[in-house]
Amino acid sequence: MIIIDESLLIGEGAERHCYVHPKDSGLCIKITKKDIKGRLEQSIVEHDYFYKLKKRNIKLSHLPKCYGWIDTNMGDGLVYERVFSYKNKNVSLTLKEAFRRKLVDINETNHLLNELYDFISKNNITISDLSMSNLVIKLDGKRKLYLVDGVGGRNFDYKYKIRNILPIPFYSKVKLKQQQREINKWLNIEARNL
Repeated sequence: MIIIDESLLIGEGAERHCYVHPKDSGLCIKITKKDIKGRLEQSIVEHDYFYKLKKRNIKLSHLPKCYGWIDTNMGDGLVYERVFSYKNKNVSLTLKEAFRRKLVDINETNHLLNELYDFISKNNITISDLSMSNLVIKLDGKRKLYLVDGVGGRNFDYKYKIRNILPIPFYSKVKLKQQQREINKWLNIEARNL
């Protein structure tokens, strides 16, 4: 069993906390919040979806690797590769943070987003939350965005199962377009405020 404490907390979503793996800082562990009663569902969906991507031989060029389940003192956790913005620094900046710190301008941001959108579209990746807080930017070498959360869906229900039995590109493309509009709206507001 891996022992986790609050000093290892690096992020938080609606249903899960994300912790640095105490034995390997290059990994992180997503654990369902205690007040979310019996809701491992998002992690179950992600684990299943990453397995399906592997079976489809999808290169995870814009997604972190998923290593599977681990037993922790806070419950079952899902282990992922941790994406760093810089090679020699233990820092993971979201696109929102990098843009606000002027580490990327609007043109580069649009270019990086278009690369990510192309990856999602070409590989028929289902996304449930393409928000700015789920996009981590790699700043060393070739700059790139990683979608670190919100992949596969939210619920392990019949819709999820149908989308994966019959991976219909239409659904993932419609979802991508909806979320692109939200990101573009945010980006335009942010650019005006700089």
